[in-house]
Amino acid sequence: MTSDLAREKRIEGNTVHLCVNCNSEEELNRFFSNLSVGGTIAEKLADMPWGAKYGAPTDKFGKQWILNFQMG
Repeated sequence: MTSDLAREKRIEGNTVHLCVNCNSEEELNRFFSNLSVGGTIAEKLADMPWGAKYGAPTDKFGKQWILNFQMG
């Protein structure tokens, strides 16, 4: 998967985003909540134009995540 998420200067540690396609909205919410503890949120969970609910947290270790649940 490729993405256009490189909004900041590329340095060691910010060039990889781990993507998880969740099986349910409950799973998406649980992953987002757990990964956000002690970290930051690049994009809050929201409904997206491609028909999914999506969010992008960075965990407390600086790992960047992309969480997606395709609705419908």
